[in-house]
Amino acid sequence: MPAGNIADIAYAAQSAQGAPATPPTVRSPVTGGGLGPNRSVIDIEETTDSRLRNRSVVAYVDVAGSPEMACRADDIGLWLFGALGSEGVGGVGDPFTHVIVNAGSLPYMTFWRSLGGLIWEEFDDCKIQQLVITSETGQPMKAVATIVGLDPVYHDEAGYASVVAIDFTDEDPFMHYDGSGVFLVDGAAVSCIEKIVLTINNNSQIQRGDSLGGCAITEGMLDITAELTHSIEDAELYNSFHYGDPSPTDGDGPSTTPLELAAGFDFSWVRPGSPARSIRVQAPRVTLQTLAGYEPNTNGDPLKDTQTYKVYQPAAGNGITATVKNGQGPYSPAS
Repeated sequence: MPAGNIADIAYAAQSAQGAPATPPTVRSPVTGGGLGPNRSVIDIEETTDSRLRNRSVVAYVDVAGSPEMACRADDIGLWLFGALGSEGVGGVGDPFTHVIVNAGSLPYMTFWRSLGGLIWEEFDDCKIQQLVITSETGQPMKAVATIVGLDPVYHDEAGYASVVAIDFTDEDPFMHYDGSGVFLVDGAAVSCIEKIVLTINNNSQIQRGDSLGGCAITEGMLDITAELTHSIEDAELYNSFHYGDPSPTDGDGPSTTPLELAAGFDFSWVRPGSPARSIRVQAPRVTLQTLAGYEPNTNGDPLKDTQTYKVYQPAAGNGITATVKNGQGPYSPAS
């Protein structure tokens, strides 16, 4: 009986739509989720002499899935490039420095997957619709990529050989404690952050035409949020969010101005050792959208809040910059 843990996913950026990449740039084990053909079958709704429908047809076949992986520097750098769209690369050897920023459009990507020693597939003309990166106390950093694509392709085991030839990245994933002391909110280091969830949502959609799998994938508005779970030390943030001042005057009413941080957020994770391995995510202009957790409990546990920040376009430059140091050269075929 095939075992479900016999699985992998591989991926590479394409030079353009309709130009599948080969071979993969990176191959990764997964911690959950998957990727596969997305098949829609619809009924033909027409008159009959029965209460049962008479016939169905295939409406479309494309690609969909949400694989999850533990974040290693080579792997997460490519996922960030796929989710944001533009990279500049410094260095001529390990470590390379990838500076990845949000762009007007995203690269098409090719994905491959194997499962159980039974299924080997390639997925062409894909994009990362959404990327969610979670760093949580006591856990490795993990990323879930929601992928949409146009064309699934079958392979047999021999046809998958070029994928298997790419080795997994042989190093430890980032841990939450690799960010100890270098999580900055509004320019100040914040300790005791229990959890960070960074969501990059491109709101991408498959545009359908006269082909089975769609004719293109287009980006919508870019929504980027960072959710922080943190121990409550005082009421200053609560007061600023609701009343517009960390120390409001007795009798003040609610503020009508969004709470925008002067210095945004700046999160870093640095793995010890050499060559250097690190991830840094910076957003210079963010507002606090929601603030939850200010509620009583009956067990005496410490109060913890959940702060959700949203990224906005600054007056100049990029809304978000991810800097990744790893052993992988440029991801973009055009770089």
